Amino acid sequence: MATPDTPSQPVCPIGVSERTLSALHDDAVSRAEAARLIAHLENCPACHGRLAAFHDLAAALCSERPPQPDERLWRAIAAAGAGPSQPPRYFSGGVPSRPSLIGLGALVAVLLLSLGFSLLLGLHVPGGPMQQTPTLSPALTAIPPTATPSLLPVHPLAWQPVATSAPSRPLAFADDGESAYACSVGDDAQGNAVLHIWRTADRGVHWTPARQVPTDPTVNGCELVVDASDPSAAALAWQPRGGGGGDPYTGLMTTVDGGVTWQAVPPDPFTRIDQLDSRGGVIYALRETVESGGSVAFHLWASGDHMRSWHQVDRGLPAAVAGFWLQPKGSGILVVISDGAAAAPTQLWSSPDDGATWHQLEIPGGLPSYIPARVASLGVSSNSIVVRSLQGHFHICVSNVDTGTSTQHSPPPSLVCSLDGGSSWHTRTLLVLSTAQGSPVGPDLVGITADGTLLAVSRGTLYRLAAGADRWQSLGRLPQVGVTYCPEPGAGILWATPVGPPTDQQDRIFTARYTP
Repeated sequence: MATPDTPSQPVCPIGVSERTLSALHDDAVSRAEAARLIAHLENCPACHGRLAAFHDLAAALCSERPPQPDERLWRAIAAAGAGPSQPPRYFSGGVPSRPSLIGLGALVAVLLLSLGFSLLLGLHVPGGPMQQTPTLSPALTAIPPTATPSLLPVHPLAWQPVATSAPSRPLAFADDGESAYACSVGDDAQGNAVLHIWRTADRGVHWTPARQVPTDPTVNGCELVVDASDPSAAALAWQPRGGGGGDPYTGLMTTVDGGVTWQAVPPDPFTRIDQLDSRGGVIYALRETVESGGSVAFHLWASGDHMRSWHQVDRGLPAAVAGFWLQPKGSGILVVISDGAAAAPTQLWSSPDDGATWHQLEIPGGLPSYIPARVASLGVSSNSIVVRSLQGHFHICVSNVDTGTSTQHSPPPSLVCSLDGGSSWHTRTLLVLSTAQGSPVGPDLVGITADGTLLAVSRGTLYRLAAGADRWQSLGRLPQVGVTYCPEPGAGILWATPVGPPTDQQDRIFTARYTP
């Protein structure tokens, strides 16, 4: 959306420029940069408003219709072709008299020009009704030599909006597909902040407010994480008003009764929970803690007493943990580490014995940057790394090129998957599109279904690649930008949530049953 005359002026206190926000709107930044900017938008009205202005401008342009042909158009075509200065005459059968070849060439030129304007105005249009067959914009063309094979016939999902009275964000979802948490901050009659927390156990049909919430008159914002396997456990980080630099979310509270009551965690020493999962009655958490030197550490911990005490699981790993996955039956753990104190590259490490021993996985082509798990609660599409435990093994898929930083001459991105926990890898067909500038755009991987199908999102459309297949299939346009796949019930549930400027005018949440 940036124009040549748009100056790169800061629009927020930390200096995020209009050009940077425009690039975010146009999907022209890396995944890591997008995650950083989206997290910043949650607490910067200036940037949020400017991004909304870009969205409104795009919507206004897209609402314009190309002019309909009239007498002037036909006179221009006739003049160019030295033909009659009037519209073509139609016989009773409705077939026009045949124009000369010169006139036909002029007609084709004018129609192509009109089509070009129509397509230009069609850029960045949010998808129409969810049952409409999506089409690829001319700006999204496959890139040889890794051109995506022709897509299978479209299989649009039936998206349904969640009750309009439900809170819209922030949101956190459990793997059961039915459970989600939401929070918001308002003011009471005296101007003190009031924190509200809700939970749904029926996919948004009903939202139940928490009965007991620790109150603090300075709370300014909230973020949620929920235990993927046990939705009765969740954690909420809250932000004091007027907080200083760095991570402003310095308060923490937890629940183990499905969000009915919440318990405050002592603020000293600082602790934050970024991801939760459980098995066998033990809760595992990615926690931020303050070390003796004052630096913040990111480690995997486990608790057998409902988060009252913890022991560290990831001892010996060389960098900060950014995310983890558990084998529901057994003792296997897989973690992704990234951006440690020594700026270590992204790596995958596996433990077969609940953290007693660890070994690093070798991934062909290396690993891209990884968006921390808690950023997903803001609605950000999941990463270029997705994992699911199936038949006792971790199934892993990696899009191992961060296409947001690629150039026209960069090697095309690739997709590799493992069905045996990383012991062996095979190459899959990667859906690769290109921008109008020729830069490759790879998809954001969303999840792996029970039958091994890979789900991915690219520029507002959901796609899938079945196990063993080499052709992707479109599942239609998304009603909202953020998408989360929950593996249960049945074949799974998808949630679509708002991120940044609303795609849906009512800023609603949507759900859909995944159908194989």
